[in-house]
Amino acid sequence: IKNLTAAPLPIRVHCPLPLETPDSIQLAPESSGELLLTLPARPFAEKSILVTVSDEAATHDIRVSLPPPPSRLEWENLGENQLGKVTSGGRPHTLIAKLQNTGGATANAVLRVEGEGISLAPDQSATLAIAPGDSVTVNATWKFPDTPGQFEVSLVAETDGLPPVKISWGADVQLPPAPPQSWPSPTATPSPTPTPPPPPDFPPRAPSYRLEPELHWTAFFPSRRTVTAIVSWSYEGPEPFEFIIQREKQKRNDFFGARVQVPQTLPDSEWVWTPLDPSIAKIQKLPDGRWQAQVPGFSPGYHRVRVIAKTPNTTRMHGSEFNILVGDIPLPQPLPWTLPGLFVLCAAYLLRNKIRSLFG
Repeated sequence: IKNLTAAPLPIRVHCPLPLETPDSIQLAPESSGELLLTLPARPFAEKSILVTVSDEAATHDIRVSLPPPPSRLEWENLGENQLGKVTSGGRPHTLIAKLQNTGGATANAVLRVEGEGISLAPDQSATLAIAPGDSVTVNATWKFPDTPGQFEVSLVAETDGLPPVKISWGADVQLPPAPPQSWPSPTATPSPTPTPPPPPDFPPRAPSYRLEPELHWTAFFPSRRTVTAIVSWSYEGPEPFEFIIQREKQKRNDFFGARVQVPQTLPDSEWVWTPLDPSIAKIQKLPDGRWQAQVPGFSPGYHRVRVIAKTPNTTRMHGSEFNILVGDIPLPQPLPWTLPGLFVLCAAYLLRNKIRSLFG
């Protein structure tokens, strides 16, 4: 700024941002001087500002460009932050993290380490230029201390205009286990040949039984309103043996005492197994090796039949059950009556005495 007058000239500066330098200057008559404006270092939201320089007679506006705001850096861990229990000494442990630029301008970052035993990897540069939105992988190594205890190390990234950011790792360092104590081997002395023990005396193995139901079907006897079940089974076991056929029947307790009275609740039903007469069961062996029996007298509903194999001179029995479902039983068809048949029936009734005398 040059003062062209013969009197001292005061100059004032009007800046929309706070200044670290004086905002005024005094020029001697017919002299010149420089005006230096210093702004504090911080992120600027504006790209430029308008600075006004004025004296007592006139003003002059100056457009000043501002530097772009510094880019914000963020760490991302690519492993575990807590390493848990580790052994002191040994080979260095590799630490890997990612440093990302989340701002809108290129970030010039400087890396440093904090903590005992940590260092940047040999091929890792300490200065990084990260474009907006990009990220860089950072490698470091940590040689665990020789003394046990809890330790923590960090990687720190610094950039102009922003506080440093860091990422940390922790570990519980423990001493390695002591090697096992070796004792001198005793002098080998020959030992006598051991006598093998006698074989154990196992009890005789019990015979195995196998009785499996195979199939069953039902035969209708409409005149009796009952059904006969035909059951078959296969048997593998010791011989000789005896088959017993049992069917389940329902037995109700007698709840009438000396005086007939209506009970409050019905008694519980009791199911009992009743053996079937062998002459009725007609147990027989089929040509294919299976066994077959018939169980008569079933009404509609669910029923159970049991086949038991019993070996003589033993109390052990092995059995298997059949579940039988009987549906509706058809009614018997009535005999067709005709006039000649009715005449023959009446004649036989009238001549019944003579017919009885002829046949004794």
